[in-house]
Amino acid sequence: MVEKLKLKEDNLLLIIISLFLIIFILVNLILQQKGNKYIFTHNEIYSVCNDAKYFSDLKCKDIKSKSDPLIRYYQLINDTSFQSIIYFAPLLVIIPSAIIIHRNMKNGYMKNVLTRTNYSNYIKSVIKKTIKFSGILPLFILTMLFISGILCRNFSYGTHKEMFGYFTSPSIEFYGKIPQFLLLYIFNMLLFSMFYMNLTYICAKKSSNVFVTIIYTYLCYFVVDIIGEVFVGGLLFAQILNYKGVSDYLNLLNIWTYFDIHNLLYLCIYPILLVLVSGIAVYFLYRKRERILILNEK
Repeated sequence: MVEKLKLKEDNLLLIIISLFLIIFILVNLILQQKGNKYIFTHNEIYSVCNDAKYFSDLKCKDIKSKSDPLIRYYQLINDTSFQSIIYFAPLLVIIPSAIIIHRNMKNGYMKNVLTRTNYSNYIKSVIKKTIKFSGILPLFILTMLFISGILCRNFSYGTHKEMFGYFTSPSIEFYGKIPQFLLLYIFNMLLFSMFYMNLTYICAKKSSNVFVTIIYTYLCYFVVDIIGEVFVGGLLFAQILNYKGVSDYLNLLNIWTYFDIHNLLYLCIYPILLVLVSGIAVYFLYRKRERILILNEK
């Protein structure tokens, strides 16, 4: 009965976060509509701006760029109030993961459950409950790409080669590889979400308060970002090894825009590495049943 109740609460948590994202999308779309910044019809494309002699005009370039749903997506993420998602997105995984971890592994609950089940199986069941929240951000991206297609009245992503690198972040090298780029883009967001989840497990081990875990994990996220971008990418690779541009691949805020990223293969290396390293850390931190039980009794 208790397990069923907890399952219902976990699903309710998922519904609440989903509703929050829906409201976030609707509010920001209304704000853009009121500002008339990026949501409008494009009749100009088929009139004045369809004439080749006007194509070099900046206004016409701007109008034409907005007929490409991929560029529209990046304009919304980069240049409007939607940009706030870049900063609070990790919390959409961290908060529910922390709640589930503390609900299932703290306050003596786990000790009672382990009298009826195997420790390893129980840890796996808790991870299964949290891992579903890793799909929230990829679904958000898919939703935004779909909305961008509706706003542009077409779903031909990446049709304006001349606009890439000019009005939006994706490099022109990705033109002609848009399906692969989008698949990797969404897949990487899933990997980064799994990293946020693992980071929450790491920070929750010695914490008895869910709010402390959330704050601590969020701060650790920025610490990892600084270490990767500044020290590894900037100091080690750029200054010592003389490899420029590595910092752009290690910037955790850049995963939404991929500014100055030019290689599809390299896109997956960092998130895979983060998931592996954090996953190994979680394994070693939680592998000993007795130690975890002692910590959870404090």
